[in-house]
Amino acid sequence: IFAEFFGRSGSRTHRKASSTRNLKKKGADVSYKLKVSFIEAANGAKRRVSLSDGKVLDVAIPKGAKDGQTLRLKEQGKPGINGGPRGDAFIEIQVQPHPFFSRTGNDIYLEVPVSLDEAILGGSITVPTLNGKVSVKVPEWANAGTKLRLKGKGIQGSPAGDQYVILKIVLPEKTEKDLFSFIQKWTRKNKYDPRKTAGLI
Repeated sequence: IFAEFFGRSGSRTHRKASSTRNLKKKGADVSYKLKVSFIEAANGAKRRVSLSDGKVLDVAIPKGAKDGQTLRLKEQGKPGINGGPRGDAFIEIQVQPHPFFSRTGNDIYLEVPVSLDEAILGGSITVPTLNGKVSVKVPEWANAGTKLRLKGKGIQGSPAGDQYVILKIVLPEKTEKDLFSFIQKWTRKNKYDPRKTAGLI
């Protein structure tokens, strides 16, 4: 009786262990980091990625991709156990800063230097956008910090963003003695205090 009991118990234990060994299990996920340029993230692009198993894939960077955004590549991770599915690969996008553009939401900001005569007299200037150069009209008597809006020239999304051109007045070289003398004479007759007007003093 005891032999029969322990024999059956051992059989059940063996079957359970055998069943556990044959259990299918999903493979481990893997993580990667991918550096992309500001323009690639804004406009979308395709990048070739080498995985740890030697496989090479073309990964689509979606338009308007943000820094830290993660892309999932289904079943591109580690192999499964006992015939289970492969794990997934997760790619974290690292958007590199741009020397001129900055981004807030879907809007793009660009600081553009203008000359003294352009700020006073106004006129058209050429500025870069995410998709090439465009002409922008500077109004007369434009102050530093004047913001010009280029509708629909930002990140293309829902809704599409705009591009804002922020003017920065840049004075000529100090060698411009004629301008220096003119300003001295002009100031004697047209003295004004912009800080007082702004309420700072």
